[in-house]
Parts: sequence; structure tokens; C-alpha cells
Amino acid sequence: MLEFNKDIYGKPTYVGTVPGSVGMKLYVYRTKEEASIAGSNIIIGLAKKAHENQKPITMIIPTGNSPIPTYRICSDEYNFGNVSFQYVNFRNMDEYEGCTKYQDFTKHHIIDAIDKNSYDIFNGKAEDPEAECERYENNIDTENLELLFGGTGEEGHLAFNEAAPSLQTKCHRETLSDNTKSANAFDYPDGNFPDHALTIGLGLMFKAKKAMIYAFGPKKATAVEKAVSGYIDPQAPISFMQLMQDADLIMDEAAAAPLIKSGMVKPV
Repeated sequence: MLEFNKDIYGKPTYVGTVPGSVGMKLYVYRTKEEASIAGSNIIIGLAKKAHENQKPITMIIPTGNSPIPTYRICSDEYNFGNVSFQYVNFRNMDEYEGCTKYQDFTKHHIIDAIDKNSYDIFNGKAEDPEAECERYENNIDTENLELLFGGTGEEGHLAFNEAAPSLQTKCHRETLSDNTKSANAFDYPDGNFPDHALTIGLGLMFKAKKAMIYAFGPKKATAVEKAVSGYIDPQAPISFMQLMQDADLIMDEAAAAPLIKSGMVKPV
């Protein structure tokens, strides 16, 4: 049985590890909301430690529906006076080319609601995307990169690292797949979806001391299976979690259904 800090991880319904992985752990919660409490506890705990040490740290954070409850908890705890993010440098995972959609999202849901040491995101409107990727990579303090927080796509992509014969290590301009466009159609209800995005690469992800990836809902069950398959497959970037030193896959029961059925995760 996986041992875990109940003050941080609360009351998961199932837990487990991935045989053969470097440091991948599995936490299953009844609902997305209960899972989000555990995720926010990790973020808040790191922020408190940075404040105690008075040493800035970096967190890479996502957009989308999955992190919204976590951001709400973090901003509420800040407003209650229970935590300060004064020593946290926040960096986004990605941004669509040609717009500031993810910047607007992140500022609305978390950045403008809390204090912080700094915030940065790809400039989606940059005239030279390659130069912007280089600038962004150089503006991430990898020595103090404490947390990679993200979600996964239905096919198992991380950030906008799409399934491909090989994956890039550095920040780069990515061509978006039809599956990604379909899954994120709510971002562009007019149907005018961009063909490219700027995203961090797998190499930068591996420099994080801890990774925390969310998978919620039955549509993420396939990605979850790929994440724990025992194979490292560039067609399923989430499978690279198996090589990370400290990686938590945090799921609701709907996404984790295949793992519950197979017995890979055990009831707590």
C-alpha cells in the first residue's frame, strides 16, 4: 500500500504506484472537487515553505477547466490570510498563437486574485515565435522549479506536446492536431481555431522537482491507461510521467475506472 501524507492528500478512495516507474504515484478521488483539494494543498504547501525560507520558487501552471477549482481554493486561502504567494514565480505551460486567450484566463482565475513574485506567459502575438520560445525558456528558473502542474488531453498530450514520432525538449511552436482542436473547441466557438500554439517541452518538464497532473472525467480514461502502460511512447506524451522522479497522477474515479477495474490502484 502506498504511504502518503493525509494532511496533504486528504481522503483518496484509491491509491497506487506504477510498476517499473521512477517515481510515479496514483491518487484517485470520488470527484474532481475532492481531488482539487489535494492539488491545492500541494501548491499552498510549497508556497508556505518558500515564504518561510524567503526564497523564490517557480511553478508552471495550466489552463482549462480542470484547474479552476484548485485556483479558486488557492485564491480563497490567500484572501482568508492563510497563505502568501509572494515568493512564487508563476509560469504558464502554453499559449495559442495569435492571441492572449490563456493569459486572460490565468489572470482571471488566479494571478490577479493573489500576490506573487512574478508572472510570465508566452506572448502569443509575438512576431517571431521561435525567438519568443527562446525568451520564455530563459525566463524560467529551472534551479528552483518546484512544481509542474498540468492536465492531460484525451489522447495523452502534456501541455501542447502532441503525439508525434519524436518530442521536443525545449519551448517550441507546435502544430495542433484535429483531436486537440475538437477537444478544445469551447475556446473558439466561432470555429476559427489557430493552427499553432507555443508550449514548453518535455525537457523543461523533467527539470521540475515535482509533477502533478490532473485527469478528470471518463474521456480521460484512455490517457490514464497510456500513462501507466509500462511503455514510454511519444505518441502518448503522458507516458513520460513514468520517468519523472516525483510525479503524482491525480484522478477522479471516472478517469481512473480502468485502473480500479484492473486493481492497479487499491482502495484506501
